[in-house]
Amino acid sequence: MTAMNPLPASISLPVGDQEFRWQSKGKRGRHRHERDQFHFALWSRLLAATDDGRKVALDELRNYANHKAEVDPCARPMTSEELRQLADSPLIEIGAHTTNHPSLPDLSPEAQLDEILGSREQCREVTGQLPSSFAYPYGRLDVKTPDVVRYAGFDRACSTQPELVWADTDDMLLPRVQVPDCSIGRVLRGSGL
Repeated sequence: MTAMNPLPASISLPVGDQEFRWQSKGKRGRHRHERDQFHFALWSRLLAATDDGRKVALDELRNYANHKAEVDPCARPMTSEELRQLADSPLIEIGAHTTNHPSLPDLSPEAQLDEILGSREQCREVTGQLPSSFAYPYGRLDVKTPDVVRYAGFDRACSTQPELVWADTDDMLLPRVQVPDCSIGRVLRGSGL
C-alpha cells in the first residue's frame, strides 16, 4: 500500500454560490477515516451543485493537490466510434443517464426533463439509436422523477437499490448490481492469473 499524502490543515473551495470549508481534526488526513469524512462531506456538497459549480470546485481541489492530469490509456472514456461499435452489438444496449449528471431530485420536473431528454438525444446522435433504458444519476430520484423518465419515452429505468426483480417491480425502479471501479490489473491479481 502506498503512503497517502496528508490533507492540508484546512481547505476552502467554492461550490456554486457557497464556500465549502474543511478543517483537519489534527491527524492531517493521514488516517483513512478522516479522508473518508472529507470525501463524503465534499461529495455531498458537489452532489447538489451545477455542472459548472462542480467543475470549478474540482479544478480548485486539483490546485490544492498540485495534481497534474495523467492519462491512463486503460481508464479513458470511450470514443464515439467505440460507442457506435458497442451499440451495434445485439447483446448490449446503450442507455441514457442525463446530460450533466445532476442530482435529479434537486431539479424541478422541467429541468429534470431537459436533462433526461438531452441525454437521450445525445445517445441518438452518437449511436443512431434512441435508448429505451435510463439510469438515475447517483441512484437519486423523487416521486415525480419516474413519471418524467416515462414521459421522456423510456421503457425502463434503473435505480441503485440492490434488490431482486419481482413480477410487480416497477419498470421505472429496476434494481441494479453495483460494479466496482477497478483496474484490469486488480481483476487479474484477484483471479490468480
